[in-house]
Amino acid sequence: VSLYDGMTWIATDPAEWWQGKETFATAFRAQTAEMGGSWPLRVGQIQGHEYGDTGWFAAKVYVPTPEGGEAEVRVTGTAIRDGQDFKLVQVHASLGVGNESALGQELTV
Repeated sequence: VSLYDGMTWIATDPAEWWQGKETFATAFRAQTAEMGGSWPLRVGQIQGHEYGDTGWFAAKVYVPTPEGGEAEVRVTGTAIRDGQDFKLVQVHASLGVGNESALGQELTV
């Protein structure tokens, strides 16, 4: 899997909305340096599907925290077939925040 030139990558921080492969790559390189030179991710639950020339996935990814723990990041994405390869056209990452914290009230889950 590689990145589509016009892809969109939306990450967990409100300012992390990157349009285009090069824009995302620049931000990713900077953040990797800030994290000590690597992103030692651990992939937990993952599922993927394909229909014709379109594929999509959902995964739980675990990212180490400075305190030695892990943050669970929920990641979804869509890809299109380009020859024999798939290229990511859209990726979204979120941190699970409870409804009461985000909306100020509890909701049925």
